[in-house]
Amino acid sequence: MSNDSQLTYPAKKRLIMGYIYYPIHALFINAIVIMTLGIAFTATGAELSLRNLAIAIAAGILVQTLVYAGITWRFLKDEFAKFDTSLGRNIKIAILAAVAGQVVAIPYGLLMRHVGIVPNFGENQELAQELLFANVPVMLLVMWVLAPIWEEIFMRGMIFAPLRKRSRVLAYAISALAFGLMHTLSFIRESGISVEALVTTTFYFCTAIAFSYTYEKTGSLWGAIVAHTFSNIIGVAWMVVGI
Repeated sequence: MSNDSQLTYPAKKRLIMGYIYYPIHALFINAIVIMTLGIAFTATGAELSLRNLAIAIAAGILVQTLVYAGITWRFLKDEFAKFDTSLGRNIKIAILAAVAGQVVAIPYGLLMRHVGIVPNFGENQELAQELLFANVPVMLLVMWVLAPIWEEIFMRGMIFAPLRKRSRVLAYAISALAFGLMHTLSFIRESGISVEALVTTTFYFCTAIAFSYTYEKTGSLWGAIVAHTFSNIIGVAWMVVGI
């Protein structure tokens, strides 16, 4: 993506939307989803099993993805259209970037464990593992399709892209930090700021750099989404083997 490429909507307005959405998601979305699920299960009398909870969470994330995609479509529609111009090359870039991000992140995490600093992903990660084994197809839909789409629309489309017009270094740093914190805020809320929280955030920082690179090289949000999906495939393998 060249510096002179034109955004489909003014960069400042896109950034403002990103900054407004970020704290709303980080602070309120999870709580709202949990409350809504509780009301739904109470009203219907459905059994609150892990399998049903996975379905309910997937439905909530699907609605969230569709709503956010609809809100941001006028900003980003042109950037979705660029991926198929060099499809083979772009898929190759996405997969290689995802692997590169994991090649850095996985040894980093293992090294930290070796020196006694264990990355902690909070209760959300533990719940995700339980839900995955309780309802594999639904959770793979969430991890491999829905989460990559809405996270990349937000992180790369609404934060990285407009910042890239100002400063490439700043765009990489801020979007990667935001991505890391989005995944570790539950742990920080539970335990406060600590070395473990810093290590965990840095773990996600590595993969976020790979996604931003893919977006930049392919000029398309689909590139970042494919990289994110492939990275999550590796992440699911982690869960299965229990690393």
